[in-house]
Amino acid sequence: MKREDYKNIEGKKNATNVIKPLKSLAYSILTISSISLAVMSCRSDKIMTEALYMQYKNVKLELPPGDEIGDSFSSGGMLSEVVNYTNKEDKASNEATYNTANKLDANTVYRLNEVVVTSRSSFTPERDGRVSVNFLVRVPKELISSNWSITLSPQLLHNDSVVPLKDLIIKGEDFYNKQQSGYDAYDEYLASIVDKKDYDSVFLDKQGIAKDIYDRQSLYLGLYKSEWNDMMDYQKWKKMLESRYMTFNVKQEANRLALWHKYQREAEFLKVKNLATDKDTTGISANYNKKFEKRAGLLPQYRLKREIKEKSVPRKFKEVHAEGHTVEDIKSHSVSERDSVDISKHRYFYNKIIENEMKDSLKNYKFRELVPYEIRKDVKLDSIADTGSDFIYLYNHEYPVTAGLKKIRITMKGHARAIDESGYTFPRMDTLTYLISSIDQLIDTTLTIKKTKLYRNMYSLLTIYPKFATGKAVFNVRHENNRMQIDTLMSTYNVFTKEKGLDMDSVVMTASTALDGSFDNNAYLSKQRVEAIKDHLNKTYGGSIDVENIFKIRYIGEDWNGLVRLLQKRDDIEHKGEILHMISNATFPDACEEEIKKLYKEDYRIIRDSIYPKLHKIELAFNMSRPGMEATDSIQSEFRSEYYEGLRLLKNRQYWDALEILANYPDYNTALCFTSMGYNDRAYNLLIQLEQTANVNYLLAIVCFRLNKKELAVEYLLKACELDNSKIYRAPRDMETKSLINIYKLKPKLDKIEADAAI
Repeated sequence: MKREDYKNIEGKKNATNVIKPLKSLAYSILTISSISLAVMSCRSDKIMTEALYMQYKNVKLELPPGDEIGDSFSSGGMLSEVVNYTNKEDKASNEATYNTANKLDANTVYRLNEVVVTSRSSFTPERDGRVSVNFLVRVPKELISSNWSITLSPQLLHNDSVVPLKDLIIKGEDFYNKQQSGYDAYDEYLASIVDKKDYDSVFLDKQGIAKDIYDRQSLYLGLYKSEWNDMMDYQKWKKMLESRYMTFNVKQEANRLALWHKYQREAEFLKVKNLATDKDTTGISANYNKKFEKRAGLLPQYRLKREIKEKSVPRKFKEVHAEGHTVEDIKSHSVSERDSVDISKHRYFYNKIIENEMKDSLKNYKFRELVPYEIRKDVKLDSIADTGSDFIYLYNHEYPVTAGLKKIRITMKGHARAIDESGYTFPRMDTLTYLISSIDQLIDTTLTIKKTKLYRNMYSLLTIYPKFATGKAVFNVRHENNRMQIDTLMSTYNVFTKEKGLDMDSVVMTASTALDGSFDNNAYLSKQRVEAIKDHLNKTYGGSIDVENIFKIRYIGEDWNGLVRLLQKRDDIEHKGEILHMISNATFPDACEEEIKKLYKEDYRIIRDSIYPKLHKIELAFNMSRPGMEATDSIQSEFRSEYYEGLRLLKNRQYWDALEILANYPDYNTALCFTSMGYNDRAYNLLIQLEQTANVNYLLAIVCFRLNKKELAVEYLLKACELDNSKIYRAPRDMETKSLINIYKLKPKLDKIEADAAI
């Protein structure tokens, strides 16, 4: 087989492989078009949702049983709250509590014979910056069918904002089966698509590859046999001609040799004759040799020699003869692994591959075609409804509360979609309105006025940072800002003694150093430095102040506690937690510092440069007394403007900002702030230390309920109502106290407390 024939065969195969996929592609396009036309041609005069258009009932929004507040507020109300506790210390449940008859699971479908709602109103207490909005969604059984799905979309209205809540979907059995059959068909479609990594096992034309390999092997064999036959013919011709020429050349050589010996005999005879006659023999051999050369070179029987020459080689053997090739020089070819790979690249069922890739590219189209009713994942509920009864669902949603928010509203829209793709939009439902009942209403504003006890004895603290040479204790007031540090000390001293007229009983100076250097040396260094400061004060101010007796010295050496406090405030130290842990477990201070320096070089550099300078300090405690005051203390009233600002922030639910202020005033309102933020353990620990007023007891009831100390919570609630009857009317508005009333059936006891107070 010639090379040209092989190429022609391959070209025809490639052309066939291109035409087949194009036919398959055209067929697929025609199939899709036919499907689309078939769908468009379907039409019916009757639609499945026709019954919805011919009835008058609608989906309703209702309040859960027990959340009504009466007829005085017909379009709004108060809800039960849900509190999420994020701090580790609180383990209380965050689930709103209903009694057994009214408790509803938001993930379960309930079918109730009748729900009587006397009011569309409810308060929603606010906790931790959120309110929990609960409402019942009722779908009458007349609106439920096996053939369609109903999508209900609640909306929360906050001022001018519309916040979409997660949808509810209820569907009939047949509609659900239609959805599932669509997904099953789509899964079957996906299963029919071959992954590209599996092309070799599915679409590889192994039979064609075997044929191509056989054809190539046959080609290589044919090429070799053709060259081999040519070589055999050449060698046969060459051997024949060489044999003929050899016979001729042997005969010629024999004639030449015979002639040479003839002349040699004649020369020998003449030399013998001349010797016998005493004649000269010189030149006889040379003379006869010349005769031989002349005669042998003249006559053809002596001089001719035959050999194969280029012009005598037949045309078909000229190339082989000129290059001197032998059988060993014939190149033999075989099919290698690389050849097999190259052949395989072009031996796939391309029509099936194109069909498969078209399937893959049409996945989205096929999904829309096969799954016209998609199962949504972003919904609150997706459930199959019983067509024989009303569908009732308790919807719960937590919503963040912003400053100034007093009420929110809930409305809902909905639509139905049937198997035949007909639809129906429900009229917009009535709106529920909720008032925000915040715990900040329990704020005690009377605490704005602070009644302060004036003590005869008092103290004040001051820290100065005098500078010393490294490792030295010589104090130079002119070094860096040492003058300012001493001036600050004396200015404070003079304010207390001269301006405020207090008697200075003592000034305790405590010196410390940073961690660089030896622990023992630093202890001694701090002692020397504080003594140097006192010596300077004595020399400078000893004439007017009794420095020797008033100023007392102490020293602590390396200030590890100060290091910990400063570290805790930093955010630029990457391994702060690990370093603090090492410090808290340190036994040998110097070894600990070296370990920190070794493990966390960059963090240590920051500590050394920005924290160590703050540890070289003198802390001063000014101990004073009021002159002429005989009693140990007296009462002074003061309006606290900063505290008032903290209460304002608390009312606006800016809890963190409020806590920054109120944390400085550990009282009832601070505990209220803790409670609002969900820090119930902290609130409890603070409240039990306060005077047991009605407010304190009421807040303890809320906190104890959250901490699952319900029986103790009941005691605090009853005590609060006894001390202040208005708490009886407040209790139903807060989820914790309302739950206590329901769980422990406290209403008779509260009625008795109210009756006793009226006598």
